[in-house]
Amino acid sequence: MNTIPLIYDLESTELLDWQSVIDALVKNSHFNATKHSLRVPPDRVDLKAIEYDYSITDSFILHYEQLNSLHSQHISSLPSEHNVYEIIPFLKKHRVFEIQELNIIAKITETSGRVTKTINELFPQNNFLYCDHHKNLTLFTRRFRELVDHNGEIQYHKEPRLNKLFKKLTQLEGKIRHLIQTISQSKSFHGRLQYETYDIINDRFVLAVRSDSYESQLGPIISKSASGLTLFVEPFDLRNLANERLVIRAEIDAVIEQICREFSQMLSDYSEIILNKLHFLQNFDDFNSRASFALTHKLNRPQIDFNNKRIELHDAFHPLLNEPVKNDVTINDSEKGLIISGPNTGGKTVLLKSIALCYLFFYKGLFVPAKKAKIFPFNQIFYFSNDFQDIGQGLSSFASESLRYLNMINNIQSSSLVIIDEIFNSTSSEEASSLALGLLDLIYKKNQSKVVLSTHHQMLKTMIHSDKSYISSHMLFDLENNRPLYKMQYGEPGSSLAFVIFDKLVNEFFGGATELKEITLKAGQVYDKKQMSYESLLQEVSQKNAQLTKLLRENRDLNSELKNQKKSMEGVLTLEKQKLLEDFNRKINTLLSRARQLKAESAKLTKKDFEKQESE
Repeated sequence: MNTIPLIYDLESTELLDWQSVIDALVKNSHFNATKHSLRVPPDRVDLKAIEYDYSITDSFILHYEQLNSLHSQHISSLPSEHNVYEIIPFLKKHRVFEIQELNIIAKITETSGRVTKTINELFPQNNFLYCDHHKNLTLFTRRFRELVDHNGEIQYHKEPRLNKLFKKLTQLEGKIRHLIQTISQSKSFHGRLQYETYDIINDRFVLAVRSDSYESQLGPIISKSASGLTLFVEPFDLRNLANERLVIRAEIDAVIEQICREFSQMLSDYSEIILNKLHFLQNFDDFNSRASFALTHKLNRPQIDFNNKRIELHDAFHPLLNEPVKNDVTINDSEKGLIISGPNTGGKTVLLKSIALCYLFFYKGLFVPAKKAKIFPFNQIFYFSNDFQDIGQGLSSFASESLRYLNMINNIQSSSLVIIDEIFNSTSSEEASSLALGLLDLIYKKNQSKVVLSTHHQMLKTMIHSDKSYISSHMLFDLENNRPLYKMQYGEPGSSLAFVIFDKLVNEFFGGATELKEITLKAGQVYDKKQMSYESLLQEVSQKNAQLTKLLRENRDLNSELKNQKKSMEGVLTLEKQKLLEDFNRKINTLLSRARQLKAESAKLTKKDFEKQESE
């Protein structure tokens, strides 16, 4: 079964912090190809492939220390860019590869062998990452390493043809260095040099002569400094030796080219196998990144549920937050969606992002930011958030937002998850509520999708609360300490707490200035009395819930403390019993020992001894 999760507006991935999330995911990736494939938002998904990805990620997590160590030691030694790998198909076209290119191929072959060996040792019954092994590639690597080390340096002394030429070149270069040193100290060059040492430019040995001291009999000018004040001159006495050196170097290059040709010919029939080995290593890099990301951010494997169109997330959280508050999100098959209200800065947006990221992670084959999750594979995900104003098209925020909703309705498919943060927030509350209710009704009629949205609109909160097919909820706020709890409460809508939060800002940042507090006083006088009563009631309910949550938490803590005390007392009683038992056993053993002693003494007494003791 294939699913196609279409992110309605790819800009929404930016609103979901996708780039920051992926930056954290690819932090331990080595290959650029791995980073690129992980960065791309999902567009077409094979559910069997997701299960496969999950199984391998599980295995990597199980043996993470060994596999990550293997990754650090060997995968990281390969070039990260992929432009070199693009030339591998040219092997079968008989292109002659250079030493450094051949060295990369040797490294790919060696590294894939080490990784395959480790995987076979760790998972003898489940070789999920398979890499072809071919004896001719092993032969190539062995022969190549006899000549070239892992850094790509040629070991000239190990090849007869190169050894002879290299010795000849070394002796000649020694002669040239000795001669140029002598020339630099001669009368001809005395007082003319910018510095005493020589340079090698264009394979010619040169001395740095001041331009105002140069004479043609010193030698030809090979190069000049940028300022023109220094001329690099090759002394005439070195010219023939330098030409001889060039001839020897050309002979060495010819031998190296012949060696490269021989090695390239050895590999010409194996370009596909080499590419498979590279892809194998990139897959290893990919799954190591997934496992590392899951362990670092405490992500977990979700369960795919094909039978129930429901959302079930336990302890869901945003993966980029440190010590995040976790929430449960459950929407059953028979329920249309979840409506979240409550104060600004209360955590609504973060919770909506967390839900959307759970599904994007799932479609990407990543573990999800939740302790436990059951995922129904919706065909589409729509995520709407932030200001929709489109200056380019001359559309207001409301018009642009409405256009996006209409396009969604026009493109919505068989089953979708629709997430909207602050629906119709750019128009009047009553109109926004009415339009939102109409939109929700049409979405459900189109394909019975699930909807999760946040709102401040009073009418929408009230109507949804009375409609039992939707779940009404709000984010809790601690009124005693004037701070959000970032915890969602099911069962009723919550107050926006605009006046409370406004007063809090006045107190925190402006010292409770009286003239600024008059703003909320005036607002309270203008605000509709019915709305004020409704918001006050919601505020009171929210406060009661916060107090109840606090009380339940305190009761849980007290209950846990009492249980610990009970266990502690049981431990003390056990120790006392053990001590009494040990004292009793000690006394028993003393009496038994005395009785055995008396028995032994009595066995030694004769009848006369008894009669004597009785008479006494």
